[in-house]
Amino acid sequence: LRFHISGNLANSEGEEEGDLKYQHTVSQCIHLYMWGFICMFLFVMILMKLQGQADTMKDEAEEEAKRIEHRLLGENTDAELALLRREGDNAESKQARAEFVERLLEMLVVAFSMGMAWSMFFATKWYIAQTGTGQGDDALLALVVAVCISGVCFLSIYFIDKLADADWTDDLMDAVLYQVIKAIGILIGFSWEQTFDAAVAALSSRAANPIAAKLFLTAFCVGLVIPAW
Repeated sequence: LRFHISGNLANSEGEEEGDLKYQHTVSQCIHLYMWGFICMFLFVMILMKLQGQADTMKDEAEEEAKRIEHRLLGENTDAELALLRREGDNAESKQARAEFVERLLEMLVVAFSMGMAWSMFFATKWYIAQTGTGQGDDALLALVVAVCISGVCFLSIYFIDKLADADWTDDLMDAVLYQVIKAIGILIGFSWEQTFDAAVAALSSRAANPIAAKLFLTAFCVGLVIPAW
């Protein structure tokens, strides 16, 4: 998608080499932002469509299973037992379909959440880089991007959470809004992961043994972040 928009092919680590990251236009940034919003719109629509359907199918399957179990406790003829077994098989089939819909929902939400987060991240990075901020200093550029994204995302999460707490939003809408908050959290995580990565690369490049320094700094970052996480 980034190559289609900008014409610049990223390397194996997803980074644009040299000064390519500073040469994007505002229209390219807007184009990538649009794809981020499209991904958000799609996963919200999928959630609203499939979440209610999956919950309904699961509730119906559980109710039918309880009803069959209750009937099996009574006295039944062989024909009635055979009928109950068929009904039990149908209930299990419904439950399996409900679980499949839930798994499909989870995969689609994760895919579109990732698409939204990466699109928003690189669009912001392109926009800030094209202003000349951090040119020649990848760590500074990554830090500015992370701070800007975090500030906007924290405000967004605050208002979305207030919206979810409102009395006029139903349970399905609340679930959708909380998924949006999780997707925004992924975006914040991406931005700071890139900052840590750029900082580790910058510091280790100035060491006598860059590989050992990078290993030590990576272990330090892991020890710092994992307990908080």
